[in-house]
Amino acid sequence: MNPDPRLKALKDACESFDRAEAATLATNLGEDIREGKASEALAVPALKTVIRKRWFDIVLSLGDAALESGLTSEAVRRVYAQALIDSGHVDAAIPYLRALLPDTTPRSHAHNEVSGLIGRAYKQLYVNGGGDPALRRDNILRAFNAYYDVYAGNSELRWQGINAIAVEMRARRDKINLNVPHLPTQKIFEEAAKENSVWSRAIAGEAALAMGDYALAREWYGNYAASEEADADAFEFGSSLRQLVEVWQLTDDRSPGSELLPLLRAALLAKQGGRIDLSAGAATRDLANVLRLEKVFGSDATLPLAWYKLGLKRSESVCSIRTESGRVWGTGFVVRGADFGLPQELLILTNDHVVSKSSRDTLRPNQAWVMFEGVPERGSMQCVDYAGGNAAVDATFLEVKGLEGLEPIPFESEDLDLPETSDSPRVYVIGHPHGGGLSFSLQDNLMVGHDDARVHYRAPTEGGSSGSPVFDADWNLIALHHGGGHQLQRLDGKDGFYEANEGFRCDHIRAVCRG
Repeated sequence: MNPDPRLKALKDACESFDRAEAATLATNLGEDIREGKASEALAVPALKTVIRKRWFDIVLSLGDAALESGLTSEAVRRVYAQALIDSGHVDAAIPYLRALLPDTTPRSHAHNEVSGLIGRAYKQLYVNGGGDPALRRDNILRAFNAYYDVYAGNSELRWQGINAIAVEMRARRDKINLNVPHLPTQKIFEEAAKENSVWSRAIAGEAALAMGDYALAREWYGNYAASEEADADAFEFGSSLRQLVEVWQLTDDRSPGSELLPLLRAALLAKQGGRIDLSAGAATRDLANVLRLEKVFGSDATLPLAWYKLGLKRSESVCSIRTESGRVWGTGFVVRGADFGLPQELLILTNDHVVSKSSRDTLRPNQAWVMFEGVPERGSMQCVDYAGGNAAVDATFLEVKGLEGLEPIPFESEDLDLPETSDSPRVYVIGHPHGGGLSFSLQDNLMVGHDDARVHYRAPTEGGSSGSPVFDADWNLIALHHGGGHQLQRLDGKDGFYEANEGFRCDHIRAVCRG
């Protein structure tokens, strides 16, 4: 039986991370549902396809259409509730899930899934903090009971069991006595260790963490991070990273967080559909931690540690462009002047629309300061001169006092050999979205087109990302990010428009600047 072409088109859009196309197809499908032209047999897999990409607003919109049209099965409502939780509407999700639970058969898969989501919701309420202490205690106890109820009914459901353990241990660290049954952590570890699946490795790692055996936890999280199965994706690694930070309260500055968190960030960054934000100095700490981990796992291990290490090194050369008072206007990065035909040894490359000597709507060179979050001990450094650039390629080179000792991002190729977009190549953008901390943007990070001057890609970038370096999958510099739009002329050889971000190719910038 051939799949419904509407579902196939939606799956294709999701797999190519074409968010705009997926939103349009979901809207059209929602209209078909409202008009009785699509059944629950189509709505459920469509919802599951979209939520896999964590596009929760699209899930909620499509779910609204299904629910308003009478498609109110447990499967539809469960996916809808998960989207509510993951989009931050936890308070709305809890009564919704509690009303859904009686509609499921006790101990069935649906019952267990809904109970697990109830546990997740109350756990999130607790870790969000704030509120009356008695209410917070009630929230974490409800989270434990929801997880424990599932595991007590079926000890093979170890994911709920390890979540119950994690919740109880968090309560204990917070000096809250839940007075709840003891769970067999050792047994959960041993049973998970016998399996050979993505989630069993994560469960074994978390159980080892609960037992206080950090070396064993590092080994199993290392195995987990090296997983190559199709279901080892950004969704899984992002969930595990959140669990370690929010529930286990691991931090980068002490073990075991200094070992486990870089493993998961490396795995997440290597997958499609996530984003990593690093606070001031975190890139330097992660780099040191990765160097130590390489000695444990070996530099040739399947873990993407060596690859992540190179990305971290690149991030140390990325800076925010700001005023003296600290207001961030954009991003820049260190380059060799010689790589772009300029005499200065080290320069900052950013957008002309961020810093310009001619435009009234930008910072003037003498107003610009730079800050390297990867090396915060350097503090703010003042721009001392405009070194060149061209508005046609939205590029400005700045001479900045104090760049000595920073490693420039290399750019040596006279002619970039960019891959065919039919091969779905990926790009990485490092910048300061919304003027915040250092961020690796990789969600929807497919290169969708290029010509002799420009590169188009779907990496999400926000205000403050202007002037960011754009890298290929091997951390080679390929472009200077400068903007994007919903209706860019396609560069993939097809007619029409698409939603994309745009960067000017660095080889084209060099050619223009050389005249």
